Amino acid sequence: MTTTVTPPARPATSVRKGWGGGRIALFVVGAVLAFIGANSLIGGAIALGLENEQDADGFYSTRLGRFATQTYAVAAPTLDVTGTGPDGLYAEDLLGEVRIRAEATGDKPVFIGIGPADQVDAYLATVNHDRISEFDVGLFGVEYAGHDGGAPATAPQQQTFWVASDAGTGQRDVTWSVEDGDWSAVVMNADGSAGVNADVRAGATLPIIHLIGVVSLITGAAMTLVGLVMIFLAARVGRSTR
Repeated sequence: MTTTVTPPARPATSVRKGWGGGRIALFVVGAVLAFIGANSLIGGAIALGLENEQDADGFYSTRLGRFATQTYAVAAPTLDVTGTGPDGLYAEDLLGEVRIRAEATGDKPVFIGIGPADQVDAYLATVNHDRISEFDVGLFGVEYAGHDGGAPATAPQQQTFWVASDAGTGQRDVTWSVEDGDWSAVVMNADGSAGVNADVRAGATLPIIHLIGVVSLITGAAMTLVGLVMIFLAARVGRSTR
């Protein structure tokens, strides 16, 4: 009688396959998504952290800068505000309010005004004034582009086109809710005389910062998770059982 002995079955062993094109693509895409997601998380955290930089009134402000000119006015570059789409996406809703704070460093009351750029330009067309060409307060100061002319025909407070203005001694504040259009800000002596000297700080509420932070965190977390899953699958897909 012949007895047939069946050898015991060998346990299944896993064999790692080589890195094919699909596996490499899965890994690369996952790594890219994880990298972008991580950066989005960092950006979102920074954006939300900026909320701590707001002052008591909710404004983000520039550092204090000194405006000094022997001319009759200092004009800021034109602010072009364009709102498109539904009301919730209008630029004014995203930018909130703008505030300009000035305090005369001389003995003359200061004037701050914000108005339509074309009307401000018309008012200053024949006036000797300086227009800011580069603004870097606290580091290298303010650079101006000079415009020749004479004295203004009337004091700035007599103009009716200002959408926001203030004048007087001590610290003066002008707060304006942003609207569509081209706008310009001007700092002058209240009586329209030459020799403007003032400490100026600009600020804005920027409510969009919170939205950017939240969206960046949510998007970053999702992209990072998807990327890590793809990397994990790429590492596992090469295993097969035989």
